[in-house]
Parts: sequence; C-alpha cells; structure tokens
Amino acid sequence: MKRFLILTFTLFIGLSLAQTSLNTTPAASPQNTIARTKVATVEQLVSVAQAGGNILLAEGVYDLSSTLVLQADVNIVGQGKDKTIIRSAAGGNVIQFSGAGKFVLKSLTVSHIGDAYGNALQIDNGTIEIRHARFTGGVWGQESNNGGVGLLISGSTTGKVNHCIFEENGLHGASVGGNTIINFAENVFQNNSASGLVFWGGASGKASISSFVNNGEHGILLADNANPRLDKNVISNNKASGIAMWGSSSGRITNNTIESNGQHGIFLVEANHPKIDNNVINLNQQNGITYWGSSTGSALTNKITNSGLNGVSLGGTANPFISQNEISSNAAAGIALWENANGDIMTNSIQSNGADGITIEGTVKTRIESNTITANQNGISISNNSYARIVANTIVSNSQNGVAAADSSEPKLIKNEFRSNQRWAVVASKASKIKLVDNIFIDNVEGDVFQEN
Repeated sequence: MKRFLILTFTLFIGLSLAQTSLNTTPAASPQNTIARTKVATVEQLVSVAQAGGNILLAEGVYDLSSTLVLQADVNIVGQGKDKTIIRSAAGGNVIQFSGAGKFVLKSLTVSHIGDAYGNALQIDNGTIEIRHARFTGGVWGQESNNGGVGLLISGSTTGKVNHCIFEENGLHGASVGGNTIINFAENVFQNNSASGLVFWGGASGKASISSFVNNGEHGILLADNANPRLDKNVISNNKASGIAMWGSSSGRITNNTIESNGQHGIFLVEANHPKIDNNVINLNQQNGITYWGSSTGSALTNKITNSGLNGVSLGGTANPFISQNEISSNAAAGIALWENANGDIMTNSIQSNGADGITIEGTVKTRIESNTITANQNGISISNNSYARIVANTIVSNSQNGVAAADSSEPKLIKNEFRSNQRWAVVASKASKIKLVDNIFIDNVEGDVFQEN
C-alpha cells in the first residue's frame, strides 16, 4: 500500500523566490507638460521619458547604455511588440519606474540582453497600466540574488497588466510583491527558467484568462502572505507544479485547467489555506492536489483525473475540506491520507482509480461521509493507528473489498451501503477496532463482514 503514497518531494527551490530590487537613484527632472511627443531615437527617448508626458515611439530598436530611470508620470506607446523594442545589455534594469504617479506602457518589447544580471522592467510604486507588451531576457545573478525577471513589481503599486507576453527570462516571467494589487488578464507566461508568475509578500490582485506553459519550475507560485485570485487560466506542461504555494499564502483558485505538469497540479507546502473550486486538474505526473505541512482550506467541485499518483494527497498535519469533487482514473488512490493528516471528505464521487478509492495510513483522523465510491480496488482501506468515521457512503462494485481495515486501525462504519463488491463488504484484521452500525449489505460476492480471529 505504501507504494501508492510515495511523494516525490522535489521542490525546485534552488532559484530565488523574489529578488532584491535593483535600485538606481534618479536625477530630478522637470515635469513635462507636452501632450504628445513623437520619438525616433534613443537619445530622445531618454530625454523625453525622464521629463514625463505622453510619448509615441517610432518603429525600431532603442539600445540603452544604462537603466532608463523614470519618476514623472509617463505614457510610452510603441508600434507593436515586434516593431518597437527597448533593450539594454547593461547590468540592472532596462527600465525602472519609482514615481508615485502613473506609468503607462503599451505596444512594445522591453528586453534585457547580454550576460549582466538584470530585469527587463522594475516598478517600485505608483499606478500602472501595461498592455500589449513583451518582457524577456531577464538575467539572474545567483550570487547577488538579483535580476532574472521580465516584470518585477513591489512597494504599494496598483494597476493592471493585460495582453502581454512574459517569456525566456532567467528566473520568473513576472514577480509581484510588497503590498501590491495587480490584475493580470489575457497574458502569456512561457519558457521562463523558474515560474511564470510569482505573488509574494502581501501581494493580492488577480490572474485570469492567461496561459502558463513550459516554465522550468511552476506555472504560478504563491508565497509568504500573498492572496490573489487565479481564475480561468490554462496552466500546463510546467516542469514542477501547475500552482505551488509556500508560507501562509492563500487566495481563491477557480475555473482553471491545470494539466500535464511534471509534478503536482496544485502543491500546498506549508500553512496555506486557499479555496480551490471548479477546476479541471488532469494528467499531472504526481498528485492532482497535494496538501502538505499544516495546510487547510477547501477543494470543492473540481474534476481531478488521470494523475500519475493520487487524485488528492493529504500529508503532514493537513486538514482541508474535500467535497463535491469528481475524482477518477488516477493511477494510485483517489484520495490518500497519511502521517497525521485530518480533514473531512464529503459528497465526492471517487471511482475507477488504480488502487483504493480512499487509502488511510499513519495516525490520521478523518470523517468520510456521503461519498459514492465505486470501481476501485478497495473502496476504503485503513491501516496503522488511523481513525475514520465512515458514514452514509455508497460503496459499490469495487474489485476487492468495500472497506479493508488493517493493523490497529479504528474505523466506525455507520449507515453505509455496501453493494456488489467482488470480495467482502468489510474485512478487518484481528487487532482492528472496527465498529458497525446500521449498514446495508447487498450482493457482496464473498460475504458481508469478515474479521480475523
């Protein structure tokens, strides 16, 4: 049984979570009152942008020799992501905005080139609006723990980032921390060396209708006390987990398609407490959802299928509420509880999994109520010193037993229906402290209840 509970605890934490800001002290600049300025050279770009105002950049490549540091309100518009490119090989950021006002960037690419560490764009404060832009080429300085990010946002920045591409950065596509509130929509985060998007510190906001694919670690990483909403995204083919959560991060994870990731669909590592609702979590190579550490929260109305190990795995002292999910066709158990995990498992459909519908090991305490558990090996297996209150479940047509109790386990079976299981409805070891109250037994092949003498 233990072979189905193996969890490959590879966390890809060799790369930095959130980078130290690359600060450059800006020179004071007079406020520019020009309504619109057409710019066609890098010299004009530096001069006019530092003064502030509205800038229309001509098509072309603008090679900066040092960081373009901006404080005044500025609106920079190019001719398109593939037509207007601002780039730099210098160490540090290509562009840095540290003003308290408004920063607008549209229709261009910001690219860090060369080997010196740095980010493409760093925002330290203010209100931002970024659309139809590309951020690429961030170089991570491992020793200094700086750089590597396409878009780094910190401070108390607010605003929105829409229709952008974050790709081929040496660390993260975008990293959002501090007390920021940023709404990302309809973006692409792809082929970054670490995560596509990171929320850290006390960051909140939203990431929606976006694509997170082929990143070297996670599609999305939530850390510290971050609390964003992740909605209607496609998160696939990332080398580690689709969504990973560290620290005490929370948030709401809804209506996403999370599939074909190299480890877990969703991985909760520490004291995380998200709401995970109405997602399709499919074809992930380890577990569909893993609750680890002291994680809690809830998982409701998700479809969790075709995982390489378990549909849902609870370890450590995790204590989530798992309800109304369809959990099927996973290679090992539908739900696995082990170590000192707790949690309520209610009104789920758990069927056609490669091992048991629910498997319980260690010193688990759990309530399993009103689930339909069918076409697994054992419907429920419980062992070691675990306790389970198993009430009002329909446990039908499993290829072995309805419930199998081993070791000194203590299952309490109340008002369950056991029907057409291919061996016993209930089988128990001599040491098991099994209790049965008002259960219904129909057409179980080898009989109703067997306990070793």
